[in-house]
Amino acid sequence: MKQESRKIPFVVLVIFIILFIIGININEVSAVWEKAVQICFNCIGIG
Repeated sequence: MKQESRKIPFVVLVIFIILFIIGININEVSAVWEKAVQICFNCIGIG
């Protein structure tokens, strides 16, 4: 039981890395960046 609980963080890390790479490959970074900038401008009253 203890050995299995030690594997869970590594499995989650591998899944995160895979999803991170997929997001970069489908150009999701620019979409997230544009949304973040728009939200920031709205918060300070520019946009």
